[in-house]
Amino acid sequence: MLLATGLFGYVGVREPLGMRVGYANDDLVRNILRFVGEERLVLCVTRPDAVLKLTNLPAPATTRTAPAKK
Repeated sequence: MLLATGLFGYVGVREPLGMRVGYANDDLVRNILRFVGEERLVLCVTRPDAVLKLTNLPAPATTRTAPAKK
């Protein structure tokens, strides 16, 4: 796969970075405070032909060697 990143598109922010703090179940008793940070992004494709899938390329021959005996 080849991707022209300058032409393909951009990432849009659907929801800005948010931080949530809280307790769950018996966390208050065990003195545990939980933090969650999340951001929602979307990939906006403006030029789909900026992606190219190459097939049937000649691959180098691979040789397997037996593991060395101890």
